[in-house]
Amino acid sequence: MEIDDLNLRNPVQVGYYDPFNVYPLIKDELQSKLPLTNLHWKYNISKPLKSIPLLPVTFVEEVPKHTSVKENDKMYSRIMFIKYENLDTYRAQVRPLIKEWLKQLVSDSEVEWAIILLMGSSSKDKSSTIIKTSIFDKLKIDFGIDGKELQTLPVDSGVKERCFKLREVYEDDMTKLESYNELINHMKDFLVSSFNNKYVSFNQMIYNHQATDFKAFILKLKLADLLNDMRLLNDSLSIYNELSNDLNKLYYANPSKFETEITHIPSDLNGYQFEQSFSSISIKNSLNKEKINLFELKSLIFVNQSSLLQLLANYANSISLSSISISSIYQKLLYFLNDLSNIFGDKLNEWIFVVIDNYLKLPICNKIMNDNMKSSDGEQYYQLSEILEFKGELKLAQRSKLAKVANSHGYAINGINEILEEISLNDDTSSKNTSELSYKPLLEILSNENTYYKHFEKLTELIIHDFVNSGRTKTIDILSIDLALLNYQIGNYQESLNILQDSYEFFINNSWNFMGGILLEIYLNCTEKLDQSDYSLISLTCLRLFSNLVNPKNGKYGINNYKLIKPKVKIARLFEKIEEFSGKLNESIEFPLEKIFKVDIKPFIQSDESTYADKYFIQINLTNYYGIEFSFKEIKLMLENSEGVTSFNIENVMISNNVDNTLKLYSNNFKFGSFNPSNITVKINNNLCFTKRYSSENGTENDDTIIQYNNETILKDSFLNDSESRDIVVAHNKWTSDMFFYQSLSKFSCEFCTPIDIDLESTEIILRIKNGHNNVEDVKIDIISNTNGLKINKELLKDRLKIMTLSSKESIDIKIPYSYYRDNKIISLKANISYSSNGENFSHFIIDQVDTTLTISVSVQDIFKSQYIFSKFQVGTSNPKLPIRILSNDLTTKNENYSIISPKHSPRPITFGDQPASYFYKIIPKSDYSIKSLDSLDLRVEYSDLKNECYDIIQSFLLHRLQDLQLRKYWFLIKSLLFKDISFDLNNYAVNSEVRIINNREIELLIEKALLKHIEETEDKKKLIELFKHVLFDNEFKFEVMPNFENKQLIISVPIPVLNILQIIEFEFERKPQYLVGEPILMNLKIESITKWSNNKVKAGSEDEIEILAESSPSKPEKPSVQKENFQLSIQTDDNWLISGFRKESFQIDYVANENKSNFEVVLIPLTVGRLLLPKINVRTLDNLENDFSMDINFKNGLETLLVVPDVNSITFSF
Repeated sequence: MEIDDLNLRNPVQVGYYDPFNVYPLIKDELQSKLPLTNLHWKYNISKPLKSIPLLPVTFVEEVPKHTSVKENDKMYSRIMFIKYENLDTYRAQVRPLIKEWLKQLVSDSEVEWAIILLMGSSSKDKSSTIIKTSIFDKLKIDFGIDGKELQTLPVDSGVKERCFKLREVYEDDMTKLESYNELINHMKDFLVSSFNNKYVSFNQMIYNHQATDFKAFILKLKLADLLNDMRLLNDSLSIYNELSNDLNKLYYANPSKFETEITHIPSDLNGYQFEQSFSSISIKNSLNKEKINLFELKSLIFVNQSSLLQLLANYANSISLSSISISSIYQKLLYFLNDLSNIFGDKLNEWIFVVIDNYLKLPICNKIMNDNMKSSDGEQYYQLSEILEFKGELKLAQRSKLAKVANSHGYAINGINEILEEISLNDDTSSKNTSELSYKPLLEILSNENTYYKHFEKLTELIIHDFVNSGRTKTIDILSIDLALLNYQIGNYQESLNILQDSYEFFINNSWNFMGGILLEIYLNCTEKLDQSDYSLISLTCLRLFSNLVNPKNGKYGINNYKLIKPKVKIARLFEKIEEFSGKLNESIEFPLEKIFKVDIKPFIQSDESTYADKYFIQINLTNYYGIEFSFKEIKLMLENSEGVTSFNIENVMISNNVDNTLKLYSNNFKFGSFNPSNITVKINNNLCFTKRYSSENGTENDDTIIQYNNETILKDSFLNDSESRDIVVAHNKWTSDMFFYQSLSKFSCEFCTPIDIDLESTEIILRIKNGHNNVEDVKIDIISNTNGLKINKELLKDRLKIMTLSSKESIDIKIPYSYYRDNKIISLKANISYSSNGENFSHFIIDQVDTTLTISVSVQDIFKSQYIFSKFQVGTSNPKLPIRILSNDLTTKNENYSIISPKHSPRPITFGDQPASYFYKIIPKSDYSIKSLDSLDLRVEYSDLKNECYDIIQSFLLHRLQDLQLRKYWFLIKSLLFKDISFDLNNYAVNSEVRIINNREIELLIEKALLKHIEETEDKKKLIELFKHVLFDNEFKFEVMPNFENKQLIISVPIPVLNILQIIEFEFERKPQYLVGEPILMNLKIESITKWSNNKVKAGSEDEIEILAESSPSKPEKPSVQKENFQLSIQTDDNWLISGFRKESFQIDYVANENKSNFEVVLIPLTVGRLLLPKINVRTLDNLENDFSMDINFKNGLETLLVVPDVNSITFSF
């Protein structure tokens, strides 16, 4: 449709009745106000206001008739033009005509109406001053708001004014303008009001019908036209889109209600205009027929959709918005034409060709394209890419119809029709449609074969040009095939080769296997003819062709498979050709393995029990769909985790012609941990290998070449799963536990553990190595710290890390000294061991965690006496949740100057929480011996951890049962994954010697998941699950044979306790059975100062000799001694006693003297009755008040009580 016709198409109709020939007098003025602008409509308070910027209006003359106009009323307003000079004329002629007009045209319609009076130049509002009513007033009285004549008619005036007047002559232009503007404003209001009435009516009728009812469809069609008329374009388009879908549903639900005859298509299509050829009124009138023409109705809906989108494109205020509407037109056109083709087959080929021609020349589209080319904004051209894409699609559809028409006339391009065209299953391919053509451009194209080929090539190039500009690169590859086949057909092989350079890949990648293979074979033939010496290109082309023979994922193929035309002999020759040309290469070629073979990796790493050698293997399934035998130089699988890579391989591999081939890949290098496949390589010769690489970021979750299980992974780095291990340098989180590489009991193995004899003066860890069946030699060990801050003493390890030989089943412990000063006691170490056996080299790598936390705690308290010392050792657990069993506790010394009296051996106690076991020792030095600073005692505590005992019991039982079941090879898997998660009822074990697992349900779930994931054999899984159920849930289950526990021994060097001064204080007095209240008691306070427990004769309280009371610690270096020291004794205030005399006394001791004794007299008077404790005594140094703690006080009778009674012969008063 031309752009000038777009805005004014389908104007809103306003009916007018003009019995007095008034309209010609005012026509020009009214037409000058049209089209109407800026109308506004609001259907509901909750709905937004809709604006109608432009509304074309046309006036249509009507004459009152005795027919109903409501059903197909096209009018949106009705106006009656009248003219009279006096009231007599009005009453006699005008009023009867108005009433008849209202009866016949207005009363039965939903539209608004108005009466316009044209007053002549000589007319006045009043004919005389006597008559008060003017000729216009009389009109309003009869037909205005609540007009009296309206009472007798089926017409409701409502609250709107419907009577208006115009004049033939106005006093000035401004008055005239105002008068006509007022009328136009009322006309807008009438049109919007009429539209609203119709809108409400249609919606109500649609609501009363079911959605699948054809009457509802017709009503929706009328509603869409209503919105279209009022230029509510988006609303109308939305309903037309619904109608398009509804029509398809109605047709397929009840096709008998439709006729499929093709109408409205002229025999001569030259100058044919599709949109103008469909009369909306005639088609809608046919909707009342018994059968509805499907072609007409589909065409009508599309034409209205197209018109609305063209209007939206024209009204849009930017090129980008316009392009969206145009793109939508082309998209709907493609759907429309495709729909018709599916229904009518090839009957419409020529017509579709012409219709596409019409729309490719769409004026509004050309205008937008031209405006865009003039724009300086570079981004807007990109926004038109969608238009170009759809234009390319339309040309492609046009080319498809051209090819079908040409084929019916005997013209064909080999391969085009068979590959790129859609073939209906209902088509009768034996007969050709040879109907006469009328469209001259089409006749010119098909005048001969050459013109057809040239036009086909030109049209294809135009399509490619559009797709290039729209970014459809893959479609360009497909279209270029047409040009390649055309050139191949005429013998231009070089041009065909240039086009086919990459195009065949598109077909193969999109599962068009047969065509991809044919094109690739043509490409290979062209390559060989042009250059036989390009070995690399020929090899790669042969490989691509070979990979196109089968689907390596499932081997399935149907009629669309290139292998159908290739027997096994030719397949074998093709592979021989690959080997031949790749062998001549100067460089290596790596080709994707997944394009040749399907290789499934079984996620189980197993020890090779068929040999005593320390070998492990992985099984792979190689699927051979080619039906021929293969010989490979090597197959190698690389596994990786955060610690690095390890490999499994097999050399000189023969693959049978069977579909399934199971192979074992071996490795001499053990590497503990969880692994993912990194890559697998099939080596054909030195220059060619097939490789598949696996993503390390996502593991193998989405890879179908690794056999997986749906069970959730339970290996959460069990050997590194402690939340406190924040100092351990690992990054296992990114690896999924697909393959767990664990040790075997029958092979070389090792582990880190804490030493049995624990010496607090050194920090060591044990590397325990257990050899397998074979003798090994030249063992080299490398210990690596995996914990931040931990340093290994390499100097002390030099001689320990090289072992010449290890005999069969030999076990050795290597002490690893280290230094570590952080609070975290969980450390991680790595061991990398290399060795040789029977002429083969092997390696063994582990990474392990060790908890170096001591489960035992020891504290000591010393009590000094004049001739000996009591030492109380309390031995308990450092963790209240982990009780320990104390097997022995011995305090010894190599110093002959001391004798130790030990307690009798008691039963082996078990210590819980805050209940340590106490051991008392009496330490007696020789009478003439002076204590030295280096004197020390040796404390040896032998103990066992109850939790480890439970572990050992479980371990002993499981190993015994696994031996019976011949499943010992799974021991390290069970130990690595499960042992650190088991929780025991240690209290029950301590009391009843019965091992009971608390979290048995959790362990059962972990076991099942672990076994399902890491064990291949179904029978083995069942046996192990049954075994663990017996261990986990049999509460009465006891272990009769207890294993020999590996007990720990703690060795502590305890310094001899020292004290500068021991003050022995005693009250001496006359003992009586009882004392009277208030009776003075004479006391002699005796003090004996002993200095023998000091390791040097230094001044008490000096700065360098600060000692904590009863602290067992080495003495400090001797300082210059002081011979005398002054002290002060004070009796503390006590409410029970009254002290007579001095409360404080000073005395002096001489460090050189053999004895230091002092005596003081004091009188104590009891104040209360009962058994009274003697007052407390305090002693402190006067020379250094800060160091009283270097002295201890032994108050001999500090707890002695005196019985005080009242005097019965005296009178006491209480105040």
